[in-house]
Amino acid sequence: MAEAGRWRGAGLISAQLEIVATTVRPGDVLGRLRYGAPRDCQVELRYAGRAAGALNAWVGANDRGYCRQLSDGQASLRIRDDGSAELALVVKGQRDTTLFERMP
Repeated sequence: MAEAGRWRGAGLISAQLEIVATTVRPGDVLGRLRYGAPRDCQVELRYAGRAAGALNAWVGANDRGYCRQLSDGQASLRIRDDGSAELALVVKGQRDTTLFERMP
């Protein structure tokens, strides 16, 4: 299971990933994904299981801005050996992968 903590987007997009629980059952809140401006919204990630070394999650509903596209979607989270995180989301039928750096 992933270690609880926070990560910030490593690219041009202002985003923060927070893992809030490390012991979870299907449907439990695993973490939150927050976007800064201009997207300015957040969604909860609910644990859906593990596959191929990744944590799978359902994206909670949010009717606000960019997050509307993510609502009720799927996400896959992988913590890399260097401590960074890779989050893959399905947006409008396309896989969108974002890298995050661990925050102290």
